[in-house]
Amino acid sequence: MRHILLIVSALLTPAFCPGRAHAAEPDARLQNYYCEETKKPFFAEAAGEKGRFTPQRTDAQPDSFLMPKPAGTKRVFIIGESVAALLGPGKELSGKRTAGKKLLDKLFGNGAAEDNSGIEIINCGMGGYESYRIYEVLKEILGYSPDLIVALSGNNDTKEESCPGFQCELRRRKFRLLERFFSMTDTAREARKKASLKMQEAMLFKMAASSRKAGVPIVFCTLPAAVKDMPPRQPAPLENRTFALGYRLFYAKKHAAALEQFKAALAADPREPFFNFYAAKSLEQLGRNKEAAVYYSNALNYDTAMSRAGRERNDLIRRAAAAEGACAADLENFFLRVSSGGLPGFREFTDGMHWNISYNKPVWEEIFRAAGRCGIKGFDKFTSGGRGLWPETSRETALKRLGYAFSWLEGDDLNEASLAELVRIKKEQPELLKIAGASPEQLKGLLLNNFWSAEKISHLEKFFPFFLAHLAETERRTGDYPRALALCRKALALKPGDPLLKFERAQVVGDMGGQAEDGFFALAEEPSLKNKAAAVAAAYGVIYAAEPVPHSGAAAAKAAPVSKENARLSKDLSDQAVEKIFANDLKAAEELSLNALKKNPFNAGALMSLCSLRQKDGRIPQALEACREAVQAVYQDPANRIPSLEMLACDAAFECYKMLKVLGREPEAVNILNLCVKRAPASWPGLAAAKSALKAR
Repeated sequence: MRHILLIVSALLTPAFCPGRAHAAEPDARLQNYYCEETKKPFFAEAAGEKGRFTPQRTDAQPDSFLMPKPAGTKRVFIIGESVAALLGPGKELSGKRTAGKKLLDKLFGNGAAEDNSGIEIINCGMGGYESYRIYEVLKEILGYSPDLIVALSGNNDTKEESCPGFQCELRRRKFRLLERFFSMTDTAREARKKASLKMQEAMLFKMAASSRKAGVPIVFCTLPAAVKDMPPRQPAPLENRTFALGYRLFYAKKHAAALEQFKAALAADPREPFFNFYAAKSLEQLGRNKEAAVYYSNALNYDTAMSRAGRERNDLIRRAAAAEGACAADLENFFLRVSSGGLPGFREFTDGMHWNISYNKPVWEEIFRAAGRCGIKGFDKFTSGGRGLWPETSRETALKRLGYAFSWLEGDDLNEASLAELVRIKKEQPELLKIAGASPEQLKGLLLNNFWSAEKISHLEKFFPFFLAHLAETERRTGDYPRALALCRKALALKPGDPLLKFERAQVVGDMGGQAEDGFFALAEEPSLKNKAAAVAAAYGVIYAAEPVPHSGAAAAKAAPVSKENARLSKDLSDQAVEKIFANDLKAAEELSLNALKKNPFNAGALMSLCSLRQKDGRIPQALEACREAVQAVYQDPANRIPSLEMLACDAAFECYKMLKVLGREPEAVNILNLCVKRAPASWPGLAAAKSALKAR
């Protein structure tokens, strides 16, 4: 039981230690963990037991060993971060023999029995450690007669050093210099990633060179990741209006329409991780799994938080091993092979990088098989025992997910990774979410309280309203709107007026078909929401005066400029549509207008014709959409910024005002009327009527 508790502790480590991001961390224990304890040796001779060395660092695995090394012992040290600690205490496997295996092999003629006789495993994996701290551990253990070193390092090499002291300051400066160098040719996002890769590369080469010089073989493990199911561990970029519209369509289960928006967003920024992730989710829902795999892989590799090792980092690990004659155990490809469709996700992982502990058996065996393939002798008989060594129920896995979800909460936005974990819990253990949302005391009773989680849990009441907001969003995404609204109300009762909570409520009200305009309007200028309220409001059909709104029509999906030839053809078709309107052939007029928009989605005249045609036969919502798009087409396309089309935009905006009044959407109607008057040129014939209508409000 003790080793299971230690594994649980290791699993929760990165929830509170996402790389080296502790500069503003108030918990003095973490400062001690990263900055003070690392100044001392990892191992020390145990008091009262001469020659036995035990770890002296917080949360280390309880593995000890004797010096000098006993004769006939093959000593293996595991070094690394929380995924190394996840493998559990090495003493659970050291020296073990599979019961009855020798007789079974003899009966079936399989040769020598598999066993761990003579193999001693010492796990030095430490949650949150990055390659520099891991290298310092390696230098120490080279003095303890190792026969093999296994290194799992890479998920935490994403942030600059945060501890005080001269050496730490040097590493900070090196990181910043590298970041500035790469920023000369790359975006800030890519420059930061390349700087972290360069820093890790140097440490891996040092590890390999030090091991080679000491005559000790080393196995570097590539690091697996949950490619699907787990989004980047940060808020979604809902301030991007095209993405916000796709996001709304996706959770309304309109996956084909959502995909159009995500691809339009990708045309402008192909390396944005959320654009890729949601495009992949949409493709998966449409049954296009091979296409989805490409976007899921992109989302992982472009993840700005870099909290999971992707293709670039794992390729670096392989290169470092090959360059210094070290060995590589390819855990990344191992999980790609065992997962469904080559896309590891929550079936295999509890978060973005920690596999379910039931996979410890094949992971251990893959590591030692790799050592054998590299020609490292003495470990060919290794077996990690049965799956019963790492038991875990569905509820236990769900509790780990709940711990992660809570640990990533902040008070100013919804964390997509927390939501992904909660949605999975709702699918597998829905009763847990009902208990967790009942009260802070009930939630506290479910959270695993250990070294890593204690500080966050001590502020549980502060974060509880935001936890309820995440539960509300979980229910909204899965379609239980009444439950979502009840959770919003409960959260707002605890923290009245909070912008994030009000924003979540406005979305739920919109999904329920209620009047969400007032809620969105009140949040339009809220700085903490970073323009997300306006963008999401537009996705719900609410217009703000500040700027044109996106729409769901053809223009939103087109990022490339329209060719002169297509613009000419589109104009010809829309002119023909006008002729058909005069001839009272309204069906032909609408068809010609739609064809005109296929050639040029910014053809404001064709959009205005559609608006008029749809008003004639009472299709007010569709007419409203066409008029809105006509307004946006004028202001989006520079080719349309001519006086005649600017007046057409004013006509379209005024028509929107009238239709919104008919639909009973008064706040939105007033808002667009303001927009109409504000933008109108003095020569617009409808200006006086618009001003009069505004004055009458």
